[in-house]
Amino acid sequence: MKVLTFYPTKPEILELIKEKHPEIELIEAEPSQTIDNTPDDITVILAKTLNLKNVTHYPKSLKLIQLASAGFDGIDLDLLKDHHIKLCNAHGVPTVGVAEYVMGAILAKARLLLDSVIDHSWERFDHYQNLDGKKLLIVGAGDIGEAIAKRAEPFGVEIVGVRRSHDLKPHFTKMITLDELADELPTSDYVVNILPSNETSNDLFNKSLFNRFKSSAIFVNVGRGNAVVDNDLIAALDNKQLDYAILDVFHQEPLPEDHPFYHHPNILVTPHIAGSSEGYLTAVWTILLKQIDHLKDNTEFDHVIV
Repeated sequence: MKVLTFYPTKPEILELIKEKHPEIELIEAEPSQTIDNTPDDITVILAKTLNLKNVTHYPKSLKLIQLASAGFDGIDLDLLKDHHIKLCNAHGVPTVGVAEYVMGAILAKARLLLDSVIDHSWERFDHYQNLDGKKLLIVGAGDIGEAIAKRAEPFGVEIVGVRRSHDLKPHFTKMITLDELADELPTSDYVVNILPSNETSNDLFNKSLFNRFKSSAIFVNVGRGNAVVDNDLIAALDNKQLDYAILDVFHQEPLPEDHPFYHHPNILVTPHIAGSSEGYLTAVWTILLKQIDHLKDNTEFDHVIV
């Protein structure tokens, strides 16, 4: 069985493959390789979402594409269905990384660690913040949202989640629906978006919603870039309708070098690394090797998208 990977393969992963499926012939993609020019005898592909955008042709023998991410926006799912190819994601793997990123970002801003790094001086600021007593609004109270809430709870934070129902989940103080989001924003100190890319989230954070933000609020986006109207966010920051934005996802990735986000004093840009953590690819390969078990046994794959 030939498996093509668009990720570099470390020695520990090679050992894992040898232990679980020694029959696999592993092929690492060349830098210039695309799905369209992949040989027809490839059975399984481990890919990035980026690899699957604008694909017009899939290998004839391809049975499974395993993503190394949870998101799958921008992929032509109908084309995969037409070719009878299963697409699966790495559900659960990014959860801890994203949750720790969000808490790290919030703490760094609250305790002015970012200001100290930028300032390079012994100046002591007069506006350090505690998380205790603050309100954290998590837009997207799924598994990742719950992981963030679990880590925020010991800090004495009021935690409000946004989901499709009012059913309360562990670690949350209150649950609201998306229709109630605008009413909750004026009293929220930290607003975290984790929503996936879909019609509901598209341009959700726009001028109208930013007008509802607390002027001292911190906005963190670890969902998808489509949720934010870039120019509206910049205008809101310039008009002091919110204080700061920490952004890990964008409409276009990599974010162009001339994008105004890089140069705005109240925006921190990170290169879509919130979900990354030690052992990430090993966890993805553990999922993939189990998927190969399913393929050989003709049983249902895990985390199926289509």
